[in-house]
Amino acid sequence: MVNWGKIIFGGVDSSDYGIYISGEAVYNAPQRAVEFVDVPGRNGAIAIDQRRFNNITVTYPSGTFGKTQEEFREAVSNFRNAIMSLRGYQKLEDTYHPEEYRMAVYVSGLEVSPTNYGHAGEFDITFECKPQRWLACGDYPIPVNSGQFMDNPTPFESNPILLSAGYGMINFNGFSIGLENQPMGLIELPSIAIRRENTGAGISDLVDFSQCRLDTGDRIYMPKEFAWFRNTLYIIPSDTISDLAYSSLSADLDASRTGVSYWAYPGETPYIEFQSAPLSDIEFTKGTTSYLEYTAVVTFNVGETAHSFTEKLTLYYDGDYEITISLWINQTSQGSLNLPLRLFEFSASKWFADSTFPTWQQDFEYVVIDCDLGEAYAVDSDGYVNLNKWVNFGSDLPMLRPGQNKITYDNTVTSLQIKPRWWKV
Repeated sequence: MVNWGKIIFGGVDSSDYGIYISGEAVYNAPQRAVEFVDVPGRNGAIAIDQRRFNNITVTYPSGTFGKTQEEFREAVSNFRNAIMSLRGYQKLEDTYHPEEYRMAVYVSGLEVSPTNYGHAGEFDITFECKPQRWLACGDYPIPVNSGQFMDNPTPFESNPILLSAGYGMINFNGFSIGLENQPMGLIELPSIAIRRENTGAGISDLVDFSQCRLDTGDRIYMPKEFAWFRNTLYIIPSDTISDLAYSSLSADLDASRTGVSYWAYPGETPYIEFQSAPLSDIEFTKGTTSYLEYTAVVTFNVGETAHSFTEKLTLYYDGDYEITISLWINQTSQGSLNLPLRLFEFSASKWFADSTFPTWQQDFEYVVIDCDLGEAYAVDSDGYVNLNKWVNFGSDLPMLRPGQNKITYDNTVTSLQIKPRWWKV
Protein backbone atom coordinates (compact mmCIF):
# COMPACT_ATOMS: atom_id res chain seq x y z
CA MET A 1 0.00 0.00 0.00
CA VAL A 2 1.35 3.40 -1.03
CA ASN A 3 1.85 5.94 1.74
CA TRP A 4 0.86 9.14 -0.04
CA GLY A 5 2.33 12.47 1.07
CA LYS A 6 2.74 15.94 -0.35
CA ILE A 7 5.41 18.42 -1.47
CA ILE A 8 5.73 22.15 -0.90
CA PHE A 9 7.82 23.86 -3.57
CA GLY A 10 8.47 27.58 -3.27
CA GLY A 11 5.40 27.86 -1.05
CA VAL A 12 3.17 25.96 -3.52
CA ASP A 13 1.51 23.07 -1.64
CA SER A 14 0.60 20.11 -3.87
CA SER A 15 -2.23 19.04 -1.54
CA ASP A 16 -4.01 22.35 -2.22
CA TYR A 17 -4.50 21.02 -5.76
CA GLY A 18 -5.41 17.48 -4.70
CA ILE A 19 -2.02 16.19 -5.85
CA TYR A 20 -0.09 13.72 -3.69
CA ILE A 21 3.27 11.98 -3.91
CA SER A 22 4.85 8.71 -2.91
CA GLY A 23 8.29 8.51 -1.30
CA GLU A 24 9.73 5.73 -3.41
CA ALA A 25 12.64 7.67 -4.97
CA VAL A 26 13.39 10.47 -2.54
CA TYR A 27 16.13 8.85 -0.47
CA ASN A 28 18.89 8.85 -3.10
CA ALA A 29 22.28 10.45 -2.32
CA PRO A 30 24.25 12.79 -4.61
CA GLN A 31 27.44 11.79 -6.40
CA ARG A 32 30.73 13.13 -5.05
CA ALA A 33 32.68 15.19 -7.62
CA VAL A 34 35.87 13.18 -8.19
CA GLU A 35 38.17 13.37 -11.19
CA PHE A 36 40.17 10.26 -12.13
CA VAL A 37 43.46 10.76 -13.97
CA ASP A 38 45.40 7.90 -15.59
CA VAL A 39 49.17 8.14 -15.22
CA PRO A 40 51.31 6.13 -17.67
CA GLY A 41 53.36 3.50 -15.90
CA ARG A 42 51.19 3.45 -12.80
CA ASN A 43 48.48 1.00 -11.91
CA GLY A 44 45.05 2.38 -11.39
CA ALA A 45 44.12 6.06 -11.59
CA ILE A 46 44.71 9.07 -9.34
CA ALA A 47 41.51 10.26 -7.69
CA ILE A 48 41.31 14.04 -7.40
CA ASP A 49 38.59 14.97 -4.95
CA GLN A 50 37.10 18.32 -5.94
CA ARG A 51 35.69 18.78 -2.44
CA ARG A 52 32.11 19.07 -3.56
CA PHE A 53 29.03 17.07 -4.52
CA ASN A 54 27.20 17.20 -7.82
CA ASN A 55 23.57 18.19 -8.15
CA ILE A 56 21.07 15.39 -7.89
CA THR A 57 17.85 14.73 -9.80
CA VAL A 58 14.88 13.96 -7.54
CA THR A 59 11.71 12.51 -9.00
CA TYR A 60 8.46 12.24 -7.10
CA PRO A 61 5.90 9.66 -8.33
CA SER A 62 2.64 11.59 -8.00
CA GLY A 63 -1.06 11.27 -8.58
CA THR A 64 -4.46 12.84 -8.14
CA PHE A 65 -7.55 10.84 -7.34
CA GLY A 66 -11.28 10.96 -6.78
CA LYS A 67 -12.02 13.85 -9.12
CA THR A 68 -14.35 14.37 -12.00
CA GLN A 69 -12.72 14.70 -15.38
CA GLU A 70 -13.10 18.50 -15.30
CA GLU A 71 -11.74 18.78 -11.74
CA PHE A 72 -8.84 16.52 -12.61
CA ARG A 73 -7.76 18.60 -15.61
CA GLU A 74 -8.14 21.87 -13.72
CA ALA A 75 -6.13 20.65 -10.71
CA VAL A 76 -3.22 19.38 -12.80
CA SER A 77 -3.19 22.52 -14.98
CA ASN A 78 -3.25 24.90 -12.02
CA PHE A 79 -0.50 23.05 -10.15
CA ARG A 80 1.70 22.86 -13.24
CA ASN A 81 1.36 26.60 -13.89
CA ALA A 82 1.99 27.44 -10.23
CA ILE A 83 5.34 25.63 -10.01
CA MET A 84 6.45 26.56 -13.54
CA SER A 85 6.01 30.25 -12.71
CA LEU A 86 8.77 30.00 -10.09
CA ARG A 87 12.29 30.86 -11.21
CA GLY A 88 15.63 29.71 -9.88
CA TYR A 89 16.22 27.57 -6.81
CA GLN A 90 13.27 27.27 -4.47
CA LYS A 91 12.79 25.56 -1.14
CA LEU A 92 11.49 22.00 -1.65
CA GLU A 93 9.90 20.15 1.27
CA ASP A 94 8.10 16.83 1.49
CA THR A 95 6.22 15.02 4.24
CA TYR A 96 8.68 12.13 4.20
CA HIS A 97 11.49 14.36 5.55
CA PRO A 98 9.83 16.97 7.78
CA GLU A 99 13.15 17.76 9.48
CA GLU A 100 14.93 18.76 6.26
CA TYR A 101 14.49 20.34 2.85
CA ARG A 102 16.26 20.76 -0.47
CA MET A 103 16.94 23.70 -2.76
CA ALA A 104 15.52 22.76 -6.14
CA VAL A 105 14.62 23.92 -9.64
CA TYR A 106 11.57 22.43 -11.34
CA VAL A 107 12.75 20.57 -14.43
CA SER A 108 9.99 18.48 -15.98
CA GLY A 109 7.16 16.09 -15.35
CA LEU A 110 3.42 16.22 -15.13
CA GLU A 111 3.01 14.09 -18.24
CA VAL A 112 -0.24 12.63 -17.00
CA SER A 113 -1.42 9.11 -17.70
CA PRO A 114 -5.17 9.24 -16.98
CA THR A 115 -6.84 6.27 -15.39
CA ASN A 116 -10.45 5.58 -14.50
CA TYR A 117 -11.71 7.56 -17.49
CA GLY A 118 -9.79 10.70 -16.56
CA HIS A 119 -11.00 10.84 -12.96
CA ALA A 120 -7.50 10.11 -11.70
CA GLY A 121 -3.98 10.15 -13.05
CA GLU A 122 -0.41 9.22 -12.27
CA PHE A 123 2.68 11.21 -13.24
CA ASP A 124 6.22 12.09 -12.18
CA ILE A 125 7.42 15.47 -10.94
CA THR A 126 11.16 15.97 -11.44
CA PHE A 127 13.43 18.52 -9.78
CA GLU A 128 17.11 19.40 -10.21
CA CYS A 129 18.37 19.78 -6.63
CA LYS A 130 21.47 20.98 -4.90
CA PRO A 131 23.19 18.03 -3.23
CA GLN A 132 22.56 19.14 0.35
CA ARG A 133 19.65 18.14 2.51
CA TRP A 134 19.37 21.23 4.70
CA LEU A 135 18.34 20.62 8.30
CA ALA A 136 15.32 22.72 9.20
CA CYS A 137 16.74 23.35 12.67
CA GLY A 138 19.76 25.07 11.08
CA ASP A 139 17.56 27.87 9.77
CA TYR A 140 16.71 29.25 13.20
CA PRO A 141 18.96 32.10 14.43
CA ILE A 142 20.88 31.19 17.57
CA PRO A 143 22.08 34.07 19.81
CA VAL A 144 25.82 33.76 20.46
CA ASN A 145 28.01 35.47 23.04
CA SER A 146 31.67 36.16 22.35
CA GLY A 147 33.75 33.17 23.47
CA GLN A 148 30.84 30.75 23.16
CA PHE A 149 31.15 27.36 21.38
CA MET A 150 28.74 26.14 18.72
CA ASP A 151 28.55 22.40 18.05
CA ASN A 152 28.12 21.23 14.45
CA PRO A 153 26.27 17.88 14.71
CA THR A 154 26.96 16.90 11.08
CA PRO A 155 30.11 15.56 9.40
CA PHE A 156 30.07 18.44 6.89
CA GLU A 157 31.31 22.02 7.00
CA SER A 158 28.58 24.63 6.76
CA ASN A 159 28.59 28.25 5.63
CA PRO A 160 26.35 30.05 8.11
CA ILE A 161 24.27 33.20 7.88
CA LEU A 162 25.12 35.83 10.50
CA LEU A 163 22.79 38.50 11.85
CA SER A 164 25.08 41.12 13.34
CA ALA A 165 24.51 44.49 14.98
CA GLY A 166 27.39 46.91 15.44
CA TYR A 167 30.78 46.83 13.78
CA GLY A 168 34.19 45.25 14.30
CA MET A 169 35.60 41.74 13.84
CA ILE A 170 33.86 38.35 14.06
CA ASN A 171 36.10 35.28 14.24
CA PHE A 172 35.70 31.50 14.14
CA ASN A 173 37.97 28.66 12.98
CA GLY A 174 40.66 31.06 11.84
CA PHE A 175 38.23 32.97 9.63
CA SER A 176 37.59 36.67 10.23
CA ILE A 177 34.79 38.91 9.05
CA GLY A 178 35.38 42.64 9.30
CA LEU A 179 32.44 45.04 9.56
CA GLU A 180 33.78 48.49 8.76
CA ASN A 181 33.33 51.15 11.42
CA GLN A 182 32.35 53.75 8.84
CA PRO A 183 30.61 52.00 5.96
CA MET A 184 29.63 55.26 4.32
CA GLY A 185 33.27 56.36 4.44
CA LEU A 186 33.89 59.95 3.51
CA ILE A 187 30.87 60.96 1.45
CA GLU A 188 30.03 64.18 -0.31
CA LEU A 189 26.74 65.61 0.87
CA PRO A 190 24.22 66.72 -1.75
CA SER A 191 23.59 70.31 -0.65
CA ILE A 192 20.74 72.42 -1.99
CA ALA A 193 20.78 76.24 -1.90
CA ILE A 194 17.07 76.90 -1.45
CA ARG A 195 17.11 80.60 -0.57
CA ARG A 196 19.17 83.67 -1.47
CA GLU A 197 18.52 86.97 0.24
CA ASN A 198 20.00 90.33 -0.76
CA THR A 199 19.70 92.89 2.02
CA GLY A 200 21.67 95.63 0.24
CA ALA A 201 24.57 95.36 2.67
CA GLY A 202 25.06 91.66 2.04
CA ILE A 203 23.86 88.41 0.58
CA SER A 204 22.87 85.23 2.42
CA ASP A 205 22.56 81.68 1.11
CA LEU A 206 20.81 78.86 2.92
CA VAL A 207 22.30 75.42 2.28
CA ASP A 208 20.02 72.51 3.10
CA PHE A 209 21.15 68.96 3.92
CA SER A 210 17.70 67.63 4.82
CA GLN A 211 17.95 64.91 2.16
CA CYS A 212 21.08 63.46 3.80
CA ARG A 213 21.37 60.76 6.42
CA LEU A 214 22.81 62.61 9.39
CA ASP A 215 22.68 61.45 12.98
CA THR A 216 23.46 63.30 16.19
CA GLY A 217 27.21 63.44 16.60
CA ASP A 218 27.94 63.13 12.89
CA ARG A 219 30.59 65.48 11.58
CA ILE A 220 29.85 67.86 8.69
CA TYR A 221 32.84 69.65 7.29
CA MET A 222 34.49 71.17 4.27
CA PRO A 223 38.30 71.04 3.86
CA LYS A 224 39.88 74.44 3.24
CA GLU A 225 41.13 73.41 -0.19
CA PHE A 226 37.50 73.24 -1.30
CA ALA A 227 36.43 76.51 0.36
CA TRP A 228 36.62 79.89 -1.28
CA PHE A 229 34.34 82.82 -2.01
CA ARG A 230 34.31 85.54 -4.61
CA ASN A 231 32.51 88.82 -4.88
CA THR A 232 32.32 91.53 -7.49
CA LEU A 233 31.93 95.22 -6.63
CA TYR A 234 30.69 97.58 -9.29
CA ILE A 235 31.95 101.13 -8.81
CA ILE A 236 29.33 103.74 -9.51
CA PRO A 237 31.21 107.07 -9.81
CA SER A 238 29.94 110.53 -9.02
CA ASP A 239 29.63 113.10 -11.75
CA THR A 240 32.86 114.74 -10.64
CA ILE A 241 35.00 111.74 -11.52
CA SER A 242 35.87 111.29 -15.16
CA ASP A 243 36.18 107.90 -16.87
CA LEU A 244 39.85 108.58 -17.30
CA ALA A 245 40.37 108.33 -13.55
CA TYR A 246 39.58 104.65 -13.62
CA SER A 247 42.59 103.86 -15.69
CA SER A 248 44.60 104.17 -12.48
CA LEU A 249 42.29 101.81 -10.54
CA SER A 250 44.35 99.54 -8.29
CA ALA A 251 43.81 97.30 -5.28
CA ASP A 252 46.03 96.30 -2.41
CA LEU A 253 45.01 93.07 -0.69
CA ASP A 254 45.91 91.98 2.79
CA ALA A 255 47.66 88.65 3.38
CA SER A 256 44.42 86.68 3.54
CA ARG A 257 43.38 87.53 -0.01
CA THR A 258 44.45 85.40 -2.93
CA GLY A 259 43.41 87.24 -6.06
CA VAL A 260 41.94 90.40 -7.51
CA SER A 261 41.05 91.64 -10.97
CA TYR A 262 39.61 94.96 -11.98
CA TRP A 263 38.25 96.56 -15.10
CA ALA A 264 38.13 100.23 -15.94
CA TYR A 265 37.46 100.68 -19.60
CA PRO A 266 36.52 104.26 -20.51
CA GLY A 267 32.80 104.62 -20.97
CA GLU A 268 31.96 101.48 -18.96
CA THR A 269 31.05 100.98 -15.34
CA PRO A 270 34.19 99.62 -13.69
CA TYR A 271 34.21 96.84 -11.14
CA ILE A 272 36.59 95.03 -8.87
CA GLU A 273 36.40 91.25 -8.51
CA PHE A 274 37.95 89.66 -5.43
CA GLN A 275 38.59 85.95 -5.09
CA SER A 276 39.72 84.85 -1.67
CA ALA A 277 40.41 81.83 0.51
CA PRO A 278 40.84 83.07 4.08
CA LEU A 279 39.11 79.98 5.44
CA SER A 280 40.44 77.07 7.45
CA ASP A 281 38.65 73.71 7.55
CA ILE A 282 35.00 74.37 8.31
CA GLU A 283 33.56 71.80 10.69
CA PHE A 284 30.22 71.36 12.42
CA THR A 285 28.69 68.61 14.54
CA LYS A 286 25.08 67.59 14.17
CA GLY A 287 23.16 68.38 17.32
CA THR A 288 25.29 71.44 18.16
CA THR A 289 24.66 74.94 16.81
CA SER A 290 27.79 76.68 15.53
CA TYR A 291 28.81 80.14 14.32
CA LEU A 292 31.98 80.96 12.36
CA GLU A 293 33.18 84.37 11.21
CA TYR A 294 35.92 85.44 8.80
CA THR A 295 36.83 89.07 8.08
CA ALA A 296 39.12 90.75 5.57
CA VAL A 297 39.90 94.40 4.76
CA VAL A 298 40.11 95.40 1.10
CA THR A 299 41.76 98.68 0.02
CA PHE A 300 42.06 100.20 -3.43
CA ASN A 301 42.71 103.51 -5.10
CA VAL A 302 40.79 105.46 -7.69
CA GLY A 303 43.17 108.03 -8.97
CA GLU A 304 44.88 109.33 -5.86
CA THR A 305 41.94 108.68 -3.57
CA ALA A 306 42.20 105.65 -1.25
CA HIS A 307 39.13 103.57 -0.51
CA SER A 308 38.60 100.58 1.75
CA PHE A 309 35.90 98.34 3.09
CA THR A 310 35.63 95.49 5.55
CA GLU A 311 34.29 92.20 4.26
CA LYS A 312 32.77 89.70 6.70
CA LEU A 313 31.82 86.12 5.90
CA THR A 314 29.72 84.25 8.47
CA LEU A 315 28.49 80.67 8.60
CA TYR A 316 25.74 79.68 10.99
CA TYR A 317 24.76 76.03 11.52
CA ASP A 318 21.42 75.38 13.20
CA GLY A 319 22.58 72.02 14.58
CA ASP A 320 20.19 70.14 12.33
CA TYR A 321 20.31 70.36 8.51
CA GLU A 322 20.77 74.03 7.58
CA ILE A 323 23.85 76.22 7.17
CA THR A 324 23.34 79.92 6.46
CA ILE A 325 26.26 81.59 4.65
CA SER A 326 26.33 85.41 4.64
CA LEU A 327 28.72 87.98 3.19
CA TRP A 328 28.49 91.55 4.55
CA ILE A 329 30.23 94.73 3.43
CA ASN A 330 31.06 97.64 5.75
CA GLN A 331 32.27 100.53 3.59
CA THR A 332 34.82 102.90 5.16
CA SER A 333 35.73 104.71 1.94
CA GLN A 334 36.63 108.36 1.58
CA GLY A 335 35.34 110.19 -1.45
CA SER A 336 32.16 109.89 -3.42
CA LEU A 337 32.21 106.27 -4.59
CA ASN A 338 29.30 103.91 -4.17
CA LEU A 339 30.28 100.23 -3.97
CA PRO A 340 27.14 98.11 -4.16
CA LEU A 341 27.62 94.34 -3.93
CA ARG A 342 26.50 92.89 -7.24
CA LEU A 343 27.73 89.31 -7.20
CA PHE A 344 28.57 86.87 -4.44
CA GLU A 345 29.65 83.27 -4.95
CA PHE A 346 30.60 80.88 -2.18
CA SER A 347 32.11 77.60 -3.33
CA ALA A 348 30.96 74.75 -1.10
CA SER A 349 30.68 72.04 -3.69
CA LYS A 350 32.39 69.52 -1.45
CA TRP A 351 30.64 69.41 1.90
CA PHE A 352 31.39 66.07 3.52
CA ALA A 353 29.91 63.87 6.23
CA ASP A 354 31.85 61.38 8.30
CA SER A 355 29.51 59.31 10.45
CA THR A 356 30.49 58.18 13.91
CA PHE A 357 28.51 54.96 13.44
CA PRO A 358 27.85 52.79 10.40
CA THR A 359 24.75 53.39 8.33
CA TRP A 360 23.28 50.08 9.47
CA GLN A 361 23.61 51.25 13.08
CA GLN A 362 21.33 54.14 12.19
CA ASP A 363 18.84 52.56 9.87
CA PHE A 364 18.83 48.77 10.28
CA GLU A 365 18.26 46.38 13.13
CA TYR A 366 21.06 44.11 11.93
CA VAL A 367 23.21 43.19 8.95
CA VAL A 368 22.70 39.86 7.18
CA ILE A 369 26.04 38.26 6.27
CA ASP A 370 25.75 35.20 4.02
CA CYS A 371 28.96 33.18 4.35
CA ASP A 372 27.92 30.89 1.49
CA LEU A 373 27.40 33.59 -1.15
CA GLY A 374 29.83 36.14 0.29
CA GLU A 375 27.05 38.73 0.41
CA ALA A 376 26.08 41.30 3.03
CA TYR A 377 22.83 43.25 3.06
CA ALA A 378 20.18 44.81 5.23
CA VAL A 379 16.46 45.20 4.78
CA ASP A 380 14.46 48.38 5.22
CA SER A 381 11.10 49.67 4.06
CA ASP A 382 12.48 50.18 0.54
CA GLY A 383 13.77 46.61 0.22
CA TYR A 384 17.29 45.18 0.22
CA VAL A 385 20.30 47.43 0.78
CA ASN A 386 23.60 45.98 -0.47
CA LEU A 387 26.44 46.40 2.05
CA ASN A 388 29.11 44.26 0.38
CA LYS A 389 31.77 46.94 0.15
CA TRP A 390 31.66 47.52 3.92
CA VAL A 391 32.14 43.88 4.92
CA ASN A 392 35.48 42.13 4.47
CA PHE A 393 35.30 38.33 4.24
CA GLY A 394 39.03 37.80 3.75
CA SER A 395 40.38 35.28 1.24
CA ASP A 396 38.02 32.39 2.10
CA LEU A 397 34.39 32.28 3.11
CA PRO A 398 34.00 31.35 6.79
CA MET A 399 32.81 27.84 7.70
CA LEU A 400 31.57 26.02 10.78
CA ARG A 401 33.52 22.76 10.94
CA PRO A 402 32.18 19.47 12.35
CA GLY A 403 32.35 19.45 16.13
CA GLN A 404 33.10 22.43 18.36
CA ASN A 405 33.47 25.93 16.91
CA LYS A 406 34.52 28.84 19.12
CA ILE A 407 32.94 32.17 18.18
CA THR A 408 34.55 35.46 19.23
CA TYR A 409 33.88 39.07 18.28
CA ASP A 410 34.84 42.61 19.29
CA ASN A 411 32.76 44.34 21.91
CA THR A 412 31.79 46.89 19.26
CA VAL A 413 29.66 44.07 17.82
CA THR A 414 26.68 44.59 20.08
CA SER A 415 24.87 41.36 19.22
CA LEU A 416 25.34 38.30 17.02
CA GLN A 417 22.94 35.57 15.92
CA ILE A 418 23.93 32.63 13.73
CA LYS A 419 21.82 30.53 11.39
CA PRO A 420 24.21 27.55 11.17
CA ARG A 421 22.65 26.01 8.03
CA TRP A 422 23.59 22.44 8.95
CA TRP A 423 23.26 19.92 6.12
CA LYS A 424 23.76 16.31 5.19
CA VAL A 425 23.49 14.22 2.01
